[in-house]
Order: sequence, then structure tokens, then C-alpha cells
Amino acid sequence: MFNGVYVTRDVDQQYLDYLDSLRNDDAKAVQLQNEVENLEMHNEG
Repeated sequence: MFNGVYVTRDVDQQYLDYLDSLRNDDAKAVQLQNEVENLEMHNEG
């Protein structure tokens, strides 16, 4: 049974919140926009 303590002991709620922030829709939208801008710069030059 999982007791909420990971074997590495460095996974805490702050870390899980950080991962969630990277994976949420807003973060993905920003990442996609950055990729589009980089592609546009590459195609122009």
C-alpha cells in the first residue's frame, strides 16, 4: 500500500505542483506559441 512517501523522499507537494504547472494547458499554450515563433524565425532566415 502506498503511504504517500516516495522511495527517493524528494517528491513532495511542491514538486508535484511544479510538474502540474509544466503540464497544464496554459503552459502548453505558451510552449506551442514559442515553438511557432521559433519556426517562423527559422523559415524567414
